Amino acid sequence: MRGAAPSICLVAPCGSGVDEAIVRHTRRLGQMLTAAGWHVHVLWCGAAAAKPAGVAEMQWHWGDFDFPATAWLSGPCLFDALHDRDRTLHALRQLHERFRFDVIQFPERGGLGFRAIQAKQTGQAFADAQLVTTEHGGTRSLRDAREQWLVQPEELTLDYMERYTLLHADHTQTAQMASGHEQGMRSALACVSGSQAVQPLVTICVPYFNLHEFLEETLDSIAQQTYSNLDVIVINDGSTEAEAVAVFERMRSRFPHFRFVEQANAGIGATRNRGMQMAGGEYFLPVDADNIADPEMVCRFVMGMQHHRDIAAMTCYFLAFRESADVAAGRFAYAYKPTGGPRILGCLQNIYGDGNAIFRTEALRAVGGFETDRDTSFEDWEVFVKLVNLGRRVEVLPDFLFYYRHRDAGFSRVTNAYRNQQRVLRRFTEIECLPEHERALLWNWLVGSQQRLAELETENNALKENSAGRPYRAVTALSKAMKRLRQATSRIFSAA
Repeated sequence: MRGAAPSICLVAPCGSGVDEAIVRHTRRLGQMLTAAGWHVHVLWCGAAAAKPAGVAEMQWHWGDFDFPATAWLSGPCLFDALHDRDRTLHALRQLHERFRFDVIQFPERGGLGFRAIQAKQTGQAFADAQLVTTEHGGTRSLRDAREQWLVQPEELTLDYMERYTLLHADHTQTAQMASGHEQGMRSALACVSGSQAVQPLVTICVPYFNLHEFLEETLDSIAQQTYSNLDVIVINDGSTEAEAVAVFERMRSRFPHFRFVEQANAGIGATRNRGMQMAGGEYFLPVDADNIADPEMVCRFVMGMQHHRDIAAMTCYFLAFRESADVAAGRFAYAYKPTGGPRILGCLQNIYGDGNAIFRTEALRAVGGFETDRDTSFEDWEVFVKLVNLGRRVEVLPDFLFYYRHRDAGFSRVTNAYRNQQRVLRRFTEIECLPEHERALLWNWLVGSQQRLAELETENNALKENSAGRPYRAVTALSKAMKRLRQATSRIFSAA
C-alpha cells in the first residue's frame, strides 16, 4: 500500500554512448523530488554495472533482474533496441509490483517507455500508475543536426517508438518543466482506472485443411481458455485426406459445444470470412489449426480491447516451435514481436502481427474481411494494412499469447515471395494521403537508401580493382549487402 508521500520511478539510459544530458536531468530531477518529500527510485537501462551516484537511494539496473530466456530470443525484424524495451518492461513490472509507483517517467529519446506504455494501452499493466514521457528531442532531430540520412528500417522503428511514447503516455512534459518545479510532476498523479465486469461474446474461427496431426491439440488449447463466453466455429475447408476427414468427425464428439462446418475448398481467406459472417460475437478471433493458445489468450485480448474502444484489432507476440514437445520443454525456434508501426515500414515488413489476432467484428466486416487470393500468402498482413488505411487502429499487446507451429510446408513459405509482397504493396498504392511526419520520413528514407546504395557501389568497385581479380571475401560480403539494400529500396519505391 502506498504511503502519504508520492512515489516515482525514473527510467533512464546508462552505459557508453548515452547522452549525458539525460543522465544529468535524471540526477537533478531525482534530487529535487527527494527534497520535496517524494519516494524516488531509478531504473538504469543498459549494460553498465555501476549506478550513477547522488540520484536516489533506491536504484537498479538490468543486472539486478532475472529475465525470461525468451527476452533474448531472436526472430524476424528484431534488433537490440526492441529487446532492450522488453527488458525495461519486465524490470518495471517487477518493481511496480513491489513498490506501487504513482508515477513512472521515461525520456522520449530512445523510446525506453515504448513497451511499458504499450502494455498500459492494452490493459496489461500499470493501471494504477501514471506513465510520463519527458521530451529531450528525438533521434530524428539528432540525425538532422548531424546531417545524417535515414537508411535502416531500424531507424524508422526507433522513430516510431519515440513518437508512440509521446502520443500515448498519460502525460508529457519538457525536460525544463520537469526540472523547474515539483508541482508539474504532481499534475501527472490523476489516475483513473477500472475493470470490465462484462464478458462480451468472442467468436473463434478455426479454418482446417488436412492438418489432422494437430487439430485436437489446437482445439484442446481453446477449450482450456480461462475466458468462458466463447463461440467456437471449426470449418473443414474441403480436406482431401481421409484421415483429416476422420479426425474432423471425431472432434465433433470430442467438443460438442463447438460448431463444426464443412465446405468445398475455398482457401484460408474465404474460410476466415465465412467464420466472420457466421460470427455472433462482438469480437472475432481466427486461430490456425496448428497453433496452440495460451490459456489466458482470449481473456487478455478482451481485456485490451475493452480498455481502449478505438482499437479495431489487436495482435501479440508469439513463440515459434517445430514439435509439440518443444512447448513444454521451452525449446523455441524464434520469437515474433511486432511493433504496430510505423505505417510506411509496413510495405517492407509485417510490423502488425500474425492473423491469430482479435478483431472488432464490425471493423473487420467494414473492410470486407480477408482477401481471397488463392496463389499468394500474407492475407493477415494485408488485412491489417486495410484497417489502417481506413483510419482504424491496430495495436500490439506486448506479450506471448500463443505458440506458432513453424512448418517448412507452411503456405507463406511455399508461395512466391515476390508475389506475396506485391499483394501487400497493392494496398499501399491505395493510400492517397500520409500525415506530414510520415511523408517526411518516407522521402528521407528513399533518398538515404539511394545515397547509401551509391556509396556501397563505389566501395565495391574500389575493392574489385584492388583485388585484381582474385577472390576477395570483403567483396563478396559487400555485394551481398548491396543486393539486400537494392531489394529493400525497390520495395520502398514500389510502395511510394
